[in-house]
Amino acid sequence: MIVAHRIWRPRTARLKSSNLIELRAVKHCVVLPPLALPKARIRWCSELLYIVVVVHVVVDVLVVLVVVVVVVVVVVVVVVIVVVVVVVVAVVVVVVVVHVVVVVVVVVAVVVGGEEEE
Repeated sequence: MIVAHRIWRPRTARLKSSNLIELRAVKHCVVLPPLALPKARIRWCSELLYIVVVVHVVVDVLVVLVVVVVVVVVVVVVVVIVVVVVVVVAVVVVVVVVHVVVVVVVVVAVVVGGEEEE
């Protein structure tokens, strides 16, 4: 982004009448630094500068909104992954505990049943 600055002349400079008219005409305008030629200056009136500032602010707000949406989506995805992992671990633990209980019951039944048969 090119930084614009206001037109001004040093106090010691002698101003011609055309310069005074120019200064009055561009009182509310800004001048960009020379581009290719020393006298090639682009004047932007205050209305255009306001439009540029408004567009810049709107773009900044949109960028912030996009960043917020991306962060929220990433957080939601991470939370979903964590919930899925916790559910899978809980199911595995329940299955293992049930199998251990079944094996213990079967072993106890075989041992107790074997003793009763004798």
